Amino acid sequence: MFSDCKVLSLISTSTLLVVDQSYFNVTIRLSNHGDDSFNTSLTLLYPPGLSFSMMHLLKSTRRTVFSCGGLEGEMDRTTCSVSLPVYRSKTTAVFTSKFHILNTYDWKDTMEITVIGLSDNGNSTNSSLTRDHPCSICS
Repeated sequence: MFSDCKVLSLISTSTLLVVDQSYFNVTIRLSNHGDDSFNTSLTLLYPPGLSFSMMHLLKSTRRTVFSCGGLEGEMDRTTCSVSLPVYRSKTTAVFTSKFHILNTYDWKDTMEITVIGLSDNGNSTNSSLTRDHPCSICS
């Protein structure tokens, strides 16, 4: 039996505006249309010029709890456990993640964010999404 957890959408501010004390928001929609999903997680990959600040549950079709954290020394990834131990079948949750923008980082014209949805019994197809975003630097 397999869960079918998919990161169905990844929506963010259209342009990353690099200014002092600014934030960048990303909305993530995670759906499980298969069997119950065990040890479900979302891993967010982002440039070192972003610092993960928080994640908030906007809405969910069932009770959904989550916890986010990073490993010491890893500045470009955060993993969030979702409804441990079981993310139920036919559940959809929408989260928003907030990142602090570091204006001292050497930003290029674009930056990339990837969100990967994983579970111990998951079907790995369509479990991640990547988005490129233009950057605008303001002094």
